[in-house]
Amino acid sequence: MKVNGSTIRNKRLKLGLSQRELAIDICTQATISLIENRCECKNNDILNKICNRIGLSPEEVTNKYNYGDRALEIVETRLFNCQFEMADKQWRQIKEQRLDTSKNIDRYNLFQAIIRLVRLQDADEALFILNEIIRRNNFSKNDHYIAWCFIGIGRSYLQKGHLERANNFYRIALTKINETALQKPMNLKRVIDIYNAIIRSAILSRNYELAAKASQLAVKLLGKNQSLYRLAQLLEYNCQAHFLLNHRKRASKMALLAYWTRQFNDSAANINEQVPKVYVPTVDELITDIMDHQLSE
Repeated sequence: MKVNGSTIRNKRLKLGLSQRELAIDICTQATISLIENRCECKNNDILNKICNRIGLSPEEVTNKYNYGDRALEIVETRLFNCQFEMADKQWRQIKEQRLDTSKNIDRYNLFQAIIRLVRLQDADEALFILNEIIRRNNFSKNDHYIAWCFIGIGRSYLQKGHLERANNFYRIALTKINETALQKPMNLKRVIDIYNAIIRSAILSRNYELAAKASQLAVKLLGKNQSLYRLAQLLEYNCQAHFLLNHRKRASKMALLAYWTRQFNDSAANINEQVPKVYVPTVDELITDIMDHQLSE
């Protein structure tokens, strides 16, 4: 495969890494030299690991997404937005034999497990697939997929009626995604998507303390990265969890923050329009609105 060796070299030097340091636990120094000087890489797994380590995506050094990246990204986005029917349809269109990395094969299998769990209620098959993915360990510390596997295992046990076992796996998932959030580089949106999935799962399992903790961590991470991605939804989940824990003061604060976040998002949709005056509801009305909205999902 032809790659842009100078892009890799420049990023490596910017990070202060030698070729030997970049190669540790990935390949030989000679391979790094071949990639940088001859612009060739014969192993996609090696290229992906190098890119993960220095904070580049494979398309940045190949000037294109490969087939697997394009197709799997579409399915992944559908799953995180709970568009399971569309995700299933697009997953079935993927040609597994064209997936050329072990990571993408495991992404394909992970999506299969989630779809089977949600669409077919097949908890046993999902458990088998997810445990095999964890055993193979093809994902790096920067990836969010292992945490997603543990969420899937938890949801499988919830479906089988094992509430406490499900909550144990949600706790493991939270630990894993907290570790991912500390890595550089880190895909912020996907990490937030995982926090969101943990929160929803914990609420379904009536583990409101875990839901409150996960939503608080996610909101802090967004603040640190100056992002509004899913912020209003996370604040609403935090409000719901604290309300169910009978923490009325905390729930009220989160309800107000969620309300003003929604107002900001609506107002920012078109900054050239005059921002209309809005009715300011009471805290009790806000909490009731949030509870009705979340419990109807």
